[in-house]
Amino acid sequence: MTGTGIIAYVKIPKINTTLPIDHGTDDTILQVAVGHIPGTSLPVGSKGIHAVISGHRGLLSAKLFTDIDRLVDGDTFMI
Repeated sequence: MTGTGIIAYVKIPKINTTLPIDHGTDDTILQVAVGHIPGTSLPVGSKGIHAVISGHRGLLSAKLFTDIDRLVDGDTFMI
């Protein structure tokens, strides 16, 4: 599935990261953004939504989720 634009952002304060969330998870999207897994709820709305997102870490060309290993239980993120 190819991207059709940014639908939301994921913000992770502890690692000072804000990333765009795009529709789909093809290689083009995941090189520059986080992808929304097709078939799951859209990451918009209210509590109780079960959206699934996917993203890379450790890419040479983009930081993305590289520092996610610094998170511990209780750290928060926002969409």
